[in-house]
Amino acid sequence: MSYGITEPEANKIVFTNNCNLTLIRKELGFPSAGAKWIEKENLNELLPALLLSRWNENFENDTKLLCTYIGVEYKKYQASLDQWLKHPVSPLTKTGPIWRLTSPLMLWTEMSNQLDDNFFDGIKNAFERVFLEAKEKYSDQLKEGLLQTLIIIALYGDRLGLPIGNAQEWVDAILKRLLHGATPDKWVEVSDHLPLIAEASPRVFLEEIEFAINEQTLVITALFEEKEGFAFPQSHHTSLLWALEALAWHPSYLERVTRILLRLAEMDPGGRLSNRPFNSLVDIYLPWKPHTSVVLEGRLSILDKCLNDGYPEMWHLMLSMLPKPGAVTSGTYKLKWRDYEFGEEQGYSPSAIYDAEKWAVTQLMNAFDGDDQHLKSLIERMEHVHNPLRHKLIMWLPEAVKLIKGSNNETRKALRETLWYQNLTGIKDRYVLTVEEADSVRAAYEATIPVDLTEKYIWLFDEYYPHIPEKPDGDDVDIYVNARQTERLRKEACAELIDKLGIDEVVALKDSVKEPQTLGSTLATFSIDGLTAKVCRLLGAEKDAKFVKGYIASMESAQGEGFFSSLYEVCKKDGFTKEELTSLLLCFEQNRKLWDFVETLDADIQQMYWERVPAVFWGGYKEENTLYKISKLASVGRGLDAMNDSWIYAKEMPTAVIEELLQSVLRSKKELNDAIDHHPLSVYIEQLHKREDANKELLLQLEWMYLPVLRYDHKKESLALLNEKLATSPDFVIELLCYLYKPETEEEQEKDPTEADKHNAMRAFYLFNQWRTIPGAGDEGTLDEKVLSKWMSAVLSKASECGQYKHACSQLGQLFAHFPEWENDAEKLFAVIEPIEEKAFYSSYNAGLFNKRGFTSRGPYDGGGIERGNAELFKGLYEKYNKKYPRVSKVFKDLWTQYEQMAKEMDDEADITKLDY
Repeated sequence: MSYGITEPEANKIVFTNNCNLTLIRKELGFPSAGAKWIEKENLNELLPALLLSRWNENFENDTKLLCTYIGVEYKKYQASLDQWLKHPVSPLTKTGPIWRLTSPLMLWTEMSNQLDDNFFDGIKNAFERVFLEAKEKYSDQLKEGLLQTLIIIALYGDRLGLPIGNAQEWVDAILKRLLHGATPDKWVEVSDHLPLIAEASPRVFLEEIEFAINEQTLVITALFEEKEGFAFPQSHHTSLLWALEALAWHPSYLERVTRILLRLAEMDPGGRLSNRPFNSLVDIYLPWKPHTSVVLEGRLSILDKCLNDGYPEMWHLMLSMLPKPGAVTSGTYKLKWRDYEFGEEQGYSPSAIYDAEKWAVTQLMNAFDGDDQHLKSLIERMEHVHNPLRHKLIMWLPEAVKLIKGSNNETRKALRETLWYQNLTGIKDRYVLTVEEADSVRAAYEATIPVDLTEKYIWLFDEYYPHIPEKPDGDDVDIYVNARQTERLRKEACAELIDKLGIDEVVALKDSVKEPQTLGSTLATFSIDGLTAKVCRLLGAEKDAKFVKGYIASMESAQGEGFFSSLYEVCKKDGFTKEELTSLLLCFEQNRKLWDFVETLDADIQQMYWERVPAVFWGGYKEENTLYKISKLASVGRGLDAMNDSWIYAKEMPTAVIEELLQSVLRSKKELNDAIDHHPLSVYIEQLHKREDANKELLLQLEWMYLPVLRYDHKKESLALLNEKLATSPDFVIELLCYLYKPETEEEQEKDPTEADKHNAMRAFYLFNQWRTIPGAGDEGTLDEKVLSKWMSAVLSKASECGQYKHACSQLGQLFAHFPEWENDAEKLFAVIEPIEEKAFYSSYNAGLFNKRGFTSRGPYDGGGIERGNAELFKGLYEKYNKKYPRVSKVFKDLWTQYEQMAKEMDDEADITKLDY
């Protein structure tokens, strides 16, 4: 059924009446059945509530401020407010401790004739105390309520005939006092409320932001400063962007907002948060979903003005208006009260989208100023531009490249990528250039090829597998790599470079190219007298290691066996140092022949070789070679590297070798190894658990030593022996307690703990923290109470003897919480633990039952359904076991009460969210 109301108008009515159906009906012209309070004469009781609009009675300063205007204690006024709540349709809504007007606009309308100068002076005084002086802590609800009051006055004050003159100017004056000349700290203080401030006084807000930008004050710097939060970084600029996004919906403010965001985008220091000024601009001007009420012609007119005024970010904004596959938007902030008629979104028609794209393409071509990066970015986006716009762009490229000022490296690379991509086969849903277009791109590319030989060819050595613009050689199978074609082009390039520049200058290019090993391997194919000696003299320089390795590896591949030994002898005779000779050995392919040769060399060289050689295990598992390398790495203190890189062969390796390897890791030298990797370690430990010939006592020790790393194993299988010992050895439990806690009866004088004591305490903490294995518990929720009772009695008895009774109870409470309390055998557990009187046990049991439910996820309006479900569970347990197990049942009752309270809090939060959004 239609009532002739637009969707934005309907949203406004629902919002201003707090979703109250009776008040919505009244605003639509139906009789106000149920809202009898409207006819009452004592509406003046609501004046203080009307003034503040919202407050939180848990904040003492909120209630004190309210009492300033009522002249009585808050409790007395609250009693009066409670009577108003009893009306079928109350003018007030109370959600938890938060009070708010049910329909602020309706109440203002009904009470406007009762408002005098004293009332409006009260608003000014309240605003000054809360926002200007800010000496006391007030709730966010009260601050939002005051700003809502100002918004209503600004929007409806004139039509309500309020005795304040021009209503908007009256509000502007109040907010001018807050923002004009405000310190950066004050801006940060009120930053969360900037969207409402902007809605109350758009003119003042925009003027002050423009002033801060133009005068380069510290306000913008303070708002954009990013700090680490609990889980995510925090910054105050997000509220600033929301305020600007909200005003961008209004035709009167879009141009000013656009200019402000363009300036902020220039000033943006960057950060980890995705809310950035430029991203706000992109969302506002999205052709397929613009976030403004301004029609396309108006938007493009504004952009034309900004383009003419030379904003640097305009190029990127126009680029963002080109089609981008997979683009998404999460929307922008919207005004809550002001101008709902401007809430309609524009631009859904295909013709409007195309017109926006056409404008962007045309202006990008016209605005191109010879910037290499700009043209590169345009080329990278042109594939998805619609025809004939794309064709127009492509045919313009030869002309555009002539306009580039300075280096054209980035444009040349983008054109090369375009040609390479066109030569690929098997790519679906891509645009294939016509012959004419391909010729245009190639002409543009060739026009960018520099005369300087170094610049002309250096790109071939900047990537290991460069993208070749020519079609691949016919005999190449893998067109993505084009290895033979790349090799040929590199040889041709080096030949010309050597011919024109000489070998010394070509070798010197190693310092300029990004992948020097490719230059080295290419030069190795040339027979040039003295080149090998020249390259070997670079062995002492670490920066040249890749170049030298590429050269020598290529020489070795070409000359085969015996090359490494002959070159080594030549270098040795030439007086190379031990360090240089070791560097030479590291250039050769790792294999057993090389290792056998190393065995014949000086002991210092052998030591340095195995300390520096990459710990890689290529070529599959060959027991003799694999185990040899592991042993050599371990012998020089690199057992950790050996473990991290050899784990893929764990299944094939003998048990004794794994055991020795894991022990050698503990002896590794930190300076020679990478950080320990959890996965390889857990793989090796898992293998030992599967081996019948594994030394279980040693494995238990390894679990203990590696516990700080193995605790991350979510399956806990890597700690199986430790968990088994916990469940079978009360003495072990006591040992861990003594590591972790001081005895309860111990004197204050205590020797300082040793490093070993600290490490043992840390491991005890980690082990207790992951402890889930309850003695006597089965996999299917069963429990052998005799086994559990015997074990628990032994633990508590021994703990009492050594002054660890309270700590033992605390750990057992956490452990027993992991047994499913809803299973039938749970009663056996309750019977075993009921005799325990120690409060620490039940406190830990309570915390464990609560914590094991983990994090929850829900929608913003879902409320406390999850918590009510938990409350019902513990209520049922309490009612079932209260008489039989009173101590255990008290835990259930406490959790029942706690979850009921949490459910109410979540319901209140959901209700507030519904009312606000």
